[in-house]
Amino acid sequence: MSKQKRKKHKHKATFGAQPCFPQMLKEMIKDMDGNEEKLIIQKTIYKTNLRMHHRCLSIDMNRVEVKFLKDEETSALKQSSKEGIEELVIEPCLKTRDMILRIWDMPKPTSLFSSLYVLIIGWKSVVEGNDLKVRNVVQVW
Repeated sequence: MSKQKRKKHKHKATFGAQPCFPQMLKEMIKDMDGNEEKLIIQKTIYKTNLRMHHRCLSIDMNRVEVKFLKDEETSALKQSSKEGIEELVIEPCLKTRDMILRIWDMPKPTSLFSSLYVLIIGWKSVVEGNDLKVRNVVQVW
């Protein structure tokens, strides 16, 4: 018998059709002089996202389907990947919080690496303030 190669399935950033942009969030962003509605990722929360020693929300760059950073933000992030850049985050409860966005390069056994965006500083408070649990789904717009 010949061996058949397995097809690798690419995970989509969203589950099915793109969800509607919540009206209250739209109004809040408009009040802050924002104007773009981009679903960056819809992500299931796993145990690692809730472990306090991880203290971050990771976003696999391969699962992000839209460009969401301005060119100057991308440049700043690449130049200061260890420090990161400050971003204003609106939580599911609609509270705003300053968080730091960084890029982490995670080594792989193949000597390559996988790159992640990570939101850090304040993630523990986001988890607790929104009562996030394993298998909850969060959207990053």
